Amino acid sequence: MKVEVENMRVINKSVDMIAIFNKDGTIRPWKFKFDNGDEEIKIKVDTLQFSDKIKHCGRIIHTYRCQSNINNTLRVYELHYIGDKMEWYLYKI
Repeated sequence: MKVEVENMRVINKSVDMIAIFNKDGTIRPWKFKFDNGDEEIKIKVDTLQFSDKIKHCGRIIHTYRCQSNINNTLRVYELHYIGDKMEWYLYKI
């Protein structure tokens, strides 16, 4: 399996997400899908490397650095959850 940890590029693409909301208030992304123009891509989050909350333009953004096996390549990517809008984004890959 190839491992790709090169510079991630910002794509900021809206995604459909299935996430786990724990009773202690933490959120964990589970799997997501998005339209890549030609096809619908589905990705299961294999590893959550870290999560953080940042404040940007008055909004709290939950940031998740994740890793998954995508097309036989281990890829690192970043997901964003904007709580007040209840929207998920594939921010970087």
